[in-house]
Amino acid sequence: MANRIPAACVVAIATLAPVLFPGHVLAAQGEQDSPEGRPWQVALWLKGGYHASEGTVANNSPSDIPGLGLLETIAEMNSALVYGGGVEVRFPAEELTVRLGWESLSGAEIAGRIGICSVAAGDLCDPVVAPADVWTVSSLVRVVSGNPDAEVRPVIRAGVGLRGFAYPTVPECPDRSAGAIALVCSAIVDIYEDPGVQLRLRLGLGLQATVGRFVLEAAGDVATGRYNGGSERTNGNWYHDLRAELSTSTLIFR
Repeated sequence: MANRIPAACVVAIATLAPVLFPGHVLAAQGEQDSPEGRPWQVALWLKGGYHASEGTVANNSPSDIPGLGLLETIAEMNSALVYGGGVEVRFPAEELTVRLGWESLSGAEIAGRIGICSVAAGDLCDPVVAPADVWTVSSLVRVVSGNPDAEVRPVIRAGVGLRGFAYPTVPECPDRSAGAIALVCSAIVDIYEDPGVQLRLRLGLGLQATVGRFVLEAAGDVATGRYNGGSERTNGNWYHDLRAELSTSTLIFR
């Protein structure tokens, strides 16, 4: 995470783009295109939105945890805010753009508990929560459809990326004199060990509007991938993301 580009830097660059790249470089979005189509273009983009996850991120099988019997432990990700930015390449075929960039989750946590606590309660059901730094680098293909003269046009979105986790602080478990609570905690904490990079696949729909030199988009996406991390007794599961995002891009070069 130390190498992640600060969000404030991306915001500053996008804000200053019209100044740094004046009229002879920065093209207005409403410019008429030649019969051969527009030239290759490069833009900066920023986004923000809401992230929710569905499904268990990982679990430890009951048979792998001595002393827990049939008590399986699971971990789930909570909802969080998402923000990001990057570079957009606009192809001569005006319906096609590719966005390359990064994103991060703000306020993400992974909460572990005993699986049976979905239908039960008690002291052993208190979750063991770890704050998570979650980042993704990705490429997103956008295909704009509909009438080119329409003010608002639908967008089909598909992409692939790599996601990584880091846990700045991992909860400390009580010693074994605490009995079952200590066993449950140690089994959950196993899930937070050695987080690795995982592949994410993404698909969504959006609506795009052009305002001057800015392209605005509201979109909803779903994504899926398998958790890669934990101790040798951790089973990484397929889990799913649900996203609602707002983004903007502005042309800087053509």
